[in-house]
Amino acid sequence: MIKGLICILIAYLIGSINFSILITKVKGIDIKKVGSGNAGATNTVRALGKKYGVIVFLLDFLKGLIACLGTKFFAEEFVAYSGIAVILGHIFPLYHSFKGGKGVSTAYGVLAIVNVWVALIAGAVHLLLIKITGVVSVSTLSSFVIIPFVYSLFDNSINNIISVTFVSLIIVFSHRTNIIRLIKGEENTFKKQVK
Repeated sequence: MIKGLICILIAYLIGSINFSILITKVKGIDIKKVGSGNAGATNTVRALGKKYGVIVFLLDFLKGLIACLGTKFFAEEFVAYSGIAVILGHIFPLYHSFKGGKGVSTAYGVLAIVNVWVALIAGAVHLLLIKITGVVSVSTLSSFVIIPFVYSLFDNSINNIISVTFVSLIIVFSHRTNIIRLIKGEENTFKKQVK
């Protein structure tokens, strides 16, 4: 129990490291004042280009991966809780006044440990929809809405499905302002901003 709680706390602290904020700050840019104002990989592309966007994505992905992998080694039954903690750390980071990104890249890192096939399928849907629509929020929301259903094809454990569903709900919640903009027809089109 103690090991599990320590793993959850460490996962949150790992999640609180926001690479988008740190990397853009080194480059003399305040990511919160660029593009959408979101401290994540997509907005890093807008601020610094694709190279840095990919770097931020990979580092955020690794946060989720490492947090869950460490927990799996020390207290396997707490992996789902650590996964949720690392994502919440990214969204509400201790080191950045609890104002972070939307947790998508980190959530994919978590999913890669929970079920790599689900992560790959969701990621493929995500990329395909970005290519088709050019609207990142649409592709993100769509991929995370289907994740619980895809996961249920591989594992019929109710507890695990609930955990994965909770992760999806966190990501949907973090995109609440995007949903409002989509309803109003005011959402940013990624293609237009990075062409």
